[in-house]
Amino acid sequence: MNAPSPWRHASSVPADWKRWQGRLQQLVDFLPTHRHRSIFPPTIKSPAERDEVVARVEAVLFSSREPISLRRLTKLAMLDSVDQLRPALERLTNLLREGKSAFHLEEIAGGYQLLTRPDLRPLLERVCQIRHGAPVSGPTLETLAIVAYRQPICRADVEAIRGVQVGEILRHLLDEGLIRLVGKDESLGRPFLYGTTPKFLQVFGLRHLNELPMVESLAKPAGKIAQPIPAATDEDPPAEQASDDDA
Repeated sequence: MNAPSPWRHASSVPADWKRWQGRLQQLVDFLPTHRHRSIFPPTIKSPAERDEVVARVEAVLFSSREPISLRRLTKLAMLDSVDQLRPALERLTNLLREGKSAFHLEEIAGGYQLLTRPDLRPLLERVCQIRHGAPVSGPTLETLAIVAYRQPICRADVEAIRGVQVGEILRHLLDEGLIRLVGKDESLGRPFLYGTTPKFLQVFGLRHLNELPMVESLAKPAGKIAQPIPAATDEDPPAEQASDDDA
């Protein structure tokens, strides 16, 4: 006798099978699949999704080595206005954080810049073989702090505070791009006045000068205003020699 076939004849299927099959189909239709619907409603975007505006802003920031102001970033990303840019920056910040990206968006030196996460610094130093420069000396930091807090300030006032000559240090800070000539004083001899640069804010991680820690002893005197530097004449020394000739 032949063994019974494992396949059942259509006539032996329970009468209510079609009803259960319909319910199963309803269940399959309800479940989110790539052919049916996303787990996110149409009006809500996935946290990992970048729209065209965010992509353009991210591309501009990624290609820049310096912080970019809101107005310039709006222009480079070809956006209509700063009001369109601000939500994109907020969304990009969330995307980088939620996606555990190697980058984070930082507001610094009056603009925005993409920077690598601080905890990845040891890895990048090893991969890129970064060579650290000579550490900044104490006298250099003291001079830079005086300029930062008392700007605009002339060389004579810096030397009066420190009690030593600072011509060489000021020239070094000028070469490093941490300070610049911002004008001339109205006192006798019209000495040059010094102030900090955007690079100073970038190096020390500041958005604005008002984020400097409060130090009462270095507070800027009231009424100190820098006069614009006039056009160069034969009687004026070159800017790079200002720290030597300024008494």
